[in-house]
Amino acid sequence: LRELDESRQLLRAVFDSTMDAILLADDTGIYVDANPAACRLFGVSRAKLLGSRFMDFAEPTTGILAIRRPDGTVATLERGAVANVMPGKHLSVLRDITDRVAAEEALRRNEALFRAVIEKSKEIISLTSADGTTRYLTPATWQQLGWSPDEIGDRTLRDQVVPEDREILAREIARLVAGERDMAFELRVMHRDGSLRWIESTGTNLLDDPNVRAIVGNYRDITARKLADEALRASRDELEEAQSLAHLGRWAAGVAPDDEILWSTECYRIFGIPEGTAVTKPLFFSRVHPDDRVLLRTAIAEMIASDRTYDV
Repeated sequence: LRELDESRQLLRAVFDSTMDAILLADDTGIYVDANPAACRLFGVSRAKLLGSRFMDFAEPTTGILAIRRPDGTVATLERGAVANVMPGKHLSVLRDITDRVAAEEALRRNEALFRAVIEKSKEIISLTSADGTTRYLTPATWQQLGWSPDEIGDRTLRDQVVPEDREILAREIARLVAGERDMAFELRVMHRDGSLRWIESTGTNLLDDPNVRAIVGNYRDITARKLADEALRASRDELEEAQSLAHLGRWAAGVAPDDEILWSTECYRIFGIPEGTAVTKPLFFSRVHPDDRVLLRTAIAEMIASDRTYDV
């Protein structure tokens, strides 16, 4: 009898101290015993919980086991049950998983949002392992390079890089694998129609991040910018050549006395100053004949005051 009594006391201590809600119901579903965790879960006293049924608290939801407490809050539950633990007595173990379900739902929403942003983005994003294997490429990769999903096959972005630039890509990835944190470079890739595209690439080493374990690459098509820069350079070269042939120079400067003067190549030649020399206003006027300095200063002052051109 003593051993039996000690066993009952031990079981009661476990029953009362466990973190999960434990309830005992009779054949009609009426609770006849409940531990403190069950009272906290249902939000009522033990006296009120005993004599009630689960359906008195059940929240009518589809596919989810949940209860509504007297204070209006809803708890999502996970349940385990054992029938006839004693004759006519049935055990239920309930666990509040409200926070876990909310966290999982938030994660699903975030993943859906992330997927929508990534898959609809025009920027190419890649995940590359330490051994150089491409784990992921955004759909924009092949859309921008003119390939349909059915045509991609085993192609990788590296396959589309022109041979002359593949060494650049390999070198930069090797630097990241060796421990560098970030990289930035430009390379050329081949479009399906045979034309070249300029790509600006940045990469971040997240190999040590247990949630990523990859090099994250971002690639942006800068072909239009490159073509515009090339056209601007060509235009400048043509202007420089025309000015050289006509012996015409151009310059620009602010109105402050210490503002530097920006000269064209022909201006340097006309004034006999090495190209690239920082031209200040004192240096400029030192190259003007002393007899003409007052005239020039007066003309410039009048131009600034009247917002007109001058011709001397």
